[in-house]
Amino acid sequence: EAEAAREAEAAAEAAAAIARREVEAAADMAAPEIGVRVAAITADLSDIVYLEDVQNEVKMRGLVPVANGTTADLRWCVADGVTVNDEGLPSLVRYISVTGVRLVAPFDPLLNQTRLLNSVGKCSPALLSAGAGGGGAGGGLVASVGGGSRSRNNNREPDIYCHSGVLQMATDLLDELEPLITAMPATGEIRLVGHSFGGSTLTLLRAMLSNKFGMTPEAAVRKVHPRISLFSFGCVPIIKFGFNGPNTEGMNPSDFVSCNSDEFPKQLAERHCNRIGLGGDDVHDFALPWDPIPRMLTREDPWGDFMRGQPKLVETIEQRVGFFTPLLRGGWLYPTDLNVAAGERGAPPPPPAVVEPGPDYGHIGTMHVIVPSRAGPSMLHIPATAAAKVLKSQVDVNEINGGFGPGPQDFIRCYLSHFGYARELAKLEKSAAEAASASDSTNGPIYNANRQFGADILSPEF
Repeated sequence: EAEAAREAEAAAEAAAAIARREVEAAADMAAPEIGVRVAAITADLSDIVYLEDVQNEVKMRGLVPVANGTTADLRWCVADGVTVNDEGLPSLVRYISVTGVRLVAPFDPLLNQTRLLNSVGKCSPALLSAGAGGGGAGGGLVASVGGGSRSRNNNREPDIYCHSGVLQMATDLLDELEPLITAMPATGEIRLVGHSFGGSTLTLLRAMLSNKFGMTPEAAVRKVHPRISLFSFGCVPIIKFGFNGPNTEGMNPSDFVSCNSDEFPKQLAERHCNRIGLGGDDVHDFALPWDPIPRMLTREDPWGDFMRGQPKLVETIEQRVGFFTPLLRGGWLYPTDLNVAAGERGAPPPPPAVVEPGPDYGHIGTMHVIVPSRAGPSMLHIPATAAAKVLKSQVDVNEINGGFGPGPQDFIRCYLSHFGYARELAKLEKSAAEAASASDSTNGPIYNANRQFGADILSPEF
């Protein structure tokens, strides 16, 4: 009996050791969670900014419309509400919502589809922040539209690059929104909300706010500037790290390492996130596994891989829908030297016989992967560096088959996923409310059934 007791004790200790290792391994994957209610609210706002009567939609949700318009061919809306700060006092919260790519919007005369796709398709990397040893201290933005040369960086502190077309869009958008952002009191909060390329654009705009106006996460803690949180849904990855590159035009593929690479563990990625003025706890990137857009511009881009393998289809699209050419030829599917400027006469050159891999951009900050199921959706909170692995573990790229799928039903599923964030998060919020009600616990204001956004209160975990 004594021997059996010792064996049982040893087995229990071994099981406990395994459990500890599993917890330690999970800790490296841990990322800040987010209140379900605030996630559902911001997802809904990312939807309504596409609608024609956006001001009325804002009012219906208990918010006060401030301004709306179109800049850089992206539609935006600014609205105010009330939240509760860390001291439990009511404070102003300003929502700034931005759409992604819109190809049809008859009510918006400022939309120019050709110009928009030209910006989106301009995938060449622009230097965003120089690493240590490369003429800088390894911090702050040095981005200028069109990039710029710099001395070779021989240290292992990487340069940070971004999508040059989105950088231009973010620059234009900041020029328009600057007065609406800088007017906010330090006691307030700004929530940037973007869908698709709108979320990508707001990521760079958020970095510009830190570096141009000192509106950093640290300044928010000191109550010098308002807190700024970023919520993106179906966001296109636009960040990459580069080593030993002489300039943005002369970078070789081997000089770049994706944000999704194993060479960038969570802690290292957080440091680089802070370098460009983004707090890891304030950058929330939502993705649905069947949405092909968060995988776009990566090395596991099902849509891009499918199109690169169908040169005849690409030629047909260009012949019938000419304004798609900048998107297809600007560095996403084919090298930038095959691009044909908007308005230039003549047919584009044929696709190359040997197609190189597409651009290898990555996500940054915290990613929340929404996993739909018949029992109700759940949410995984991970560092953005793990995005490629986690998304692949949920739905393999071969199943998506280029965003078109093996049948029409899969194309519909991909499309509905890209525009399904508000729907899935509303389900998640409802299930959380029902669970809280069943346990006879409100679990904080997040589960308040009142859907008036003006009464929005942040959850404790957020």
